[in-house]
Amino acid sequence: MVTVYRTLELFCGLVRRLDFGEGPRYELAEDHHHLICEDCGSVAEFEWCPVDLQDPPLTGGGFEVRAHSLEVYGTCSSCR
Repeated sequence: MVTVYRTLELFCGLVRRLDFGEGPRYELAEDHHHLICEDCGSVAEFEWCPVDLQDPPLTGGGFEVRAHSLEVYGTCSSCR
Protein backbone atom coordinates (compact mmCIF):
# COMPACT_ATOMS: atom_id res chain seq x y z
CA MET A 1 0.00 0.00 0.00
CA VAL A 2 2.86 2.39 0.74
CA THR A 3 4.06 2.03 -2.86
CA VAL A 4 0.58 2.82 -4.14
CA TYR A 5 0.35 6.01 -2.05
CA ARG A 6 3.85 7.12 -3.09
CA THR A 7 2.92 6.59 -6.73
CA LEU A 8 -0.25 8.62 -6.29
CA GLU A 9 1.80 11.47 -4.83
CA LEU A 10 3.78 11.52 -8.10
CA PHE A 11 0.54 12.30 -9.93
CA CYS A 12 -0.16 15.51 -7.97
CA GLY A 13 -1.87 17.88 -10.35
CA LEU A 14 -3.54 15.03 -12.23
CA VAL A 15 -5.18 13.51 -9.18
CA ARG A 16 -6.41 15.13 -5.99
CA ARG A 17 -6.12 13.63 -2.50
CA LEU A 18 -9.31 13.99 -0.46
CA ASP A 19 -10.02 12.98 3.11
CA PHE A 20 -13.61 13.08 4.33
CA GLY A 21 -12.85 11.35 7.63
CA GLU A 22 -12.82 7.76 6.37
CA GLY A 23 -9.21 7.85 5.20
CA PRO A 24 -7.73 9.29 2.03
CA ARG A 25 -9.26 8.83 -1.38
CA TYR A 26 -7.96 9.95 -4.75
CA GLU A 27 -9.77 11.19 -7.82
CA LEU A 28 -9.06 13.14 -10.98
CA ALA A 29 -8.23 16.77 -10.27
CA GLU A 30 -11.15 18.39 -12.01
CA ASP A 31 -13.79 20.77 -10.76
CA HIS A 32 -16.63 18.88 -9.16
CA HIS A 33 -18.36 18.78 -5.83
CA HIS A 34 -19.31 16.31 -3.10
CA LEU A 35 -22.29 15.66 -0.86
CA ILE A 36 -21.00 13.91 2.26
CA CYS A 37 -23.31 12.15 4.72
CA GLU A 38 -22.16 12.74 8.29
CA ASP A 39 -23.98 9.60 9.49
CA CYS A 40 -22.94 6.82 7.11
CA GLY A 41 -20.00 8.52 5.37
CA SER A 42 -21.36 8.08 1.84
CA VAL A 43 -19.99 10.50 -0.74
CA ALA A 44 -21.90 11.54 -3.87
CA GLU A 45 -20.66 13.87 -6.59
CA PHE A 46 -22.69 16.65 -8.15
CA GLU A 47 -21.91 18.89 -11.11
CA TRP A 48 -23.91 22.09 -10.55
CA CYS A 49 -21.72 24.79 -9.01
CA PRO A 50 -23.31 27.46 -6.81
CA VAL A 51 -20.07 29.47 -6.68
CA ASP A 52 -19.25 32.09 -9.33
CA LEU A 53 -15.49 32.06 -9.73
CA GLN A 54 -15.23 34.44 -12.68
CA ASP A 55 -14.28 37.29 -10.33
CA PRO A 56 -13.66 35.82 -6.86
CA PRO A 57 -14.52 38.17 -3.98
CA LEU A 58 -11.85 39.25 -1.52
CA THR A 59 -9.02 38.83 -4.01
CA GLY A 60 -8.81 42.45 -5.13
CA GLY A 61 -8.72 41.23 -8.71
CA GLY A 62 -5.73 39.61 -10.30
CA PHE A 63 -6.47 36.13 -8.94
CA GLU A 64 -6.66 33.42 -11.57
CA VAL A 65 -8.70 30.40 -10.48
CA ARG A 66 -7.14 27.16 -11.70
CA ALA A 67 -9.43 24.67 -9.95
CA HIS A 68 -11.78 24.39 -7.01
CA SER A 69 -13.61 21.85 -4.88
CA LEU A 70 -16.75 22.09 -2.77
CA GLU A 71 -17.85 19.71 -0.02
CA VAL A 72 -21.37 19.86 1.42
CA TYR A 73 -21.99 17.96 4.67
CA GLY A 74 -25.39 16.72 5.79
CA THR A 75 -27.54 13.59 6.03
CA CYS A 76 -28.38 11.39 3.05
CA SER A 77 -31.90 10.11 2.35
CA SER A 78 -30.99 6.60 3.57
CA CYS A 79 -29.99 7.91 7.00
CA ARG A 80 -32.92 10.26 7.56
